[in-house]
Amino acid sequence: MSKPTPFKIISDIVSKTKRPWEYEPDLYEWTHRGIECIARRNMTHGAWCGYVDVPHDLWETHMVLANRGELDDLIDVHGGLTFNEYILNKAAHRIGFDCAHAGDLMPKIPFNGVSYEGEILPIDAYRDLAFVITECESMVDQILKVTGDTHD
Repeated sequence: MSKPTPFKIISDIVSKTKRPWEYEPDLYEWTHRGIECIARRNMTHGAWCGYVDVPHDLWETHMVLANRGELDDLIDVHGGLTFNEYILNKAAHRIGFDCAHAGDLMPKIPFNGVSYEGEILPIDAYRDLAFVITECESMVDQILKVTGDTHD
């Protein structure tokens, strides 16, 4: 029988609580299809940010094949891409998104239940670590699909 992954153990604990952010780590790093991924909690508001370190050569191929459009048009991710920076010591482009948009629960910012412009706001949804992992892996899959690279 295989040993459960650290993420599986975290998911089992988190699924049993109404305040999952109290049990999740603040940083989680993994590799998907050979590409490094990072989930990091923003310590100001408590929401997750997800990042993918795309190797420079693969990024350049992706941009050429996708006709160098706007990044948000090239990659579909929660709330759109909100981070893009070249990481010199890794020769990679770090792209990312955050879970601090309208409708996203930010654990360190309490919801006060007021209405906005006369409308009652919907109850915010907490985007947990599992959600961020899925979105990061989707970004990797989208880039590899465009480039035709299996990168395994």
